[in-house]
Amino acid sequence: MLFKRLVVSGSVIAGLLVATWLVVPQEVWAAPAVRAKTPPARLAAAEGGGILAKRLQRFALPKQMETYVERTPEVKQVQANKIFQLGNRKFEKRQLDDAIRLYRQAYKIWPHPIILYNMAINLGFLSNPLAAALKFRKVLRYKAGPISSERYTEAAKHYKRLMSELAILRVVCKEPGVKIFVDGKPFGVAPLDKTVTVLRGRHMVSASKKKKVPYSAALTLNDGFHYRLRVRLKDFSDVVKTKLVPRYHWYVPTIATGVAALALSIGAGLWSSGSGILSALNDDLSKSGFDPELGEPIDFNQAREDRSVALQYAGQVLIGVGLTAVAAAVVLWVLRNKKVRYTVEVSPTKGGAGVNFRF
Repeated sequence: MLFKRLVVSGSVIAGLLVATWLVVPQEVWAAPAVRAKTPPARLAAAEGGGILAKRLQRFALPKQMETYVERTPEVKQVQANKIFQLGNRKFEKRQLDDAIRLYRQAYKIWPHPIILYNMAINLGFLSNPLAAALKFRKVLRYKAGPISSERYTEAAKHYKRLMSELAILRVVCKEPGVKIFVDGKPFGVAPLDKTVTVLRGRHMVSASKKKKVPYSAALTLNDGFHYRLRVRLKDFSDVVKTKLVPRYHWYVPTIATGVAALALSIGAGLWSSGSGILSALNDDLSKSGFDPELGEPIDFNQAREDRSVALQYAGQVLIGVGLTAVAAAVVLWVLRNKKVRYTVEVSPTKGGAGVNFRF
């Protein structure tokens, strides 16, 4: 008897709520008319991570797979009904925050679909389309019986309207052990293929696993669309590589090379000049017929000999400088480049990490 009274009372109140719902401007609840005329759009699949597909939502109603079985004692039903009726009166007075609070208290005591239905309508008036859609979804999963067929029809209509203001994100990850987070909240551990309904706007999907590069993708989702995101983590060896970078400018070893070449060429020239002068002096002595044993005096140019010695000495010094410069140039050329680590920038088609997507 109590159940019949609750059903009749709930149906009357729900009728009032629906009537109030229908007088709300259509732009608040209804999806833009142009969206229904737009043909589905698809994007080609990306190679790695990133958005794989985007299309208009297909508003398929949840399958009625659950059968409501009454398990709440009658005493608790009476208690929940009192709270439920008080919530209805608060709603009629547009005290929406108090109404939703009372509905939730009643539902904890008696989880009946009628209470859930009124909660969904109240959440809609509180401009919370996501919570309202999720509540209607739970109502629609019940098979006929707990509420009237008219209420199911109304719930289906409101559910479609609300879903047109929301986005659906499907996250796919095949690598075992990867922890997935959506907007900072745990979403699941891979392998997974999971769908979540979210408000339109900016959302963050991140993933992590030991010995893998952390994954992060900032998504800006539009209402009324269904998105699919594939998460694929990369090894550190794929993104952390080494390359050669110069320690100093190329002109430093070039100058050393030039100094070495100049010193060696001048030194060799001076050495050759000094040797030439000394050879000429020896030729002059040979032509004069000078015999050291006889001790005969000769006409000898000492300055010319000193100049030859000086040139040879200067040539030796410059050759030494040149050889030192050669060694320095070789060392500078060998040590000019060094290996450093760098991170490869990850693009949307290669993981989506650190990349903002907008559609």
